Formats: sequence, structure tokens, C-alpha cells
Amino acid sequence: GGTWSAAAQVTTPGGPPNAPANLGATATGPASVHVSWDDASSNELGFILFRSDGGAWEVVEWLPAGTSSYQDTGRSPGSFFFYWVWSWGWNGFSVSPSIALALTYP
Repeated sequence: GGTWSAAAQVTTPGGPPNAPANLGATATGPASVHVSWDDASSNELGFILFRSDGGAWEVVEWLPAGTSSYQDTGRSPGSFFFYWVWSWGWNGFSVSPSIALALTYP
């Protein structure tokens, strides 16, 4: 018997993903908000959408690369919500430079 060994090298494409741009949030009813952004289209594997009602930030959804909007439903009527989106990739995260605010219909 002999011995067997193999070395593997893993490379990741590019640097950190580009930040999502032009984040916007618009109430589309008493319990829903449409959130949209420009897809960075460079090195991201997906997006993480966060929401806050003025308290702690919570993860709303992990979204695949190429996504540029999300319909957030089940919100309380007549309430305000802040949104923030990050892109993520092999080499880290990139945070949207802005936070969007929406007020649902009463």
C-alpha cells in the first residue's frame, strides 16, 4: 500500500459585492409595503432585507441574486416601517447606503 493525498485550492470571484442602490419603500395597502432597489450585479450571491418598526432590526428575507424588489405583507395598518438591504457574496457583505421609510395605509 501506498499513500494518497490531494491538495485543493478554492478561489472566489472578485471582491465584496457592490452595494444595492436607490432603495425605496412604498405602502401598497393597509398591510403591505413594496420595497425595491437597484441590483448591484457584481459578485453578489443574494440580498438580505431587514425591517424595523423603530426598534431592533429583523431579517425579513434572504433573496437570491438578481432580485430587485420584495412585497412585504402582513404589516400593521397605519404603521411606519424602516427597510435596509445588504448584498452578500463569497467575499463579504455590502450595505445599502440608505434606509427607506414607508407608512402603511390606516
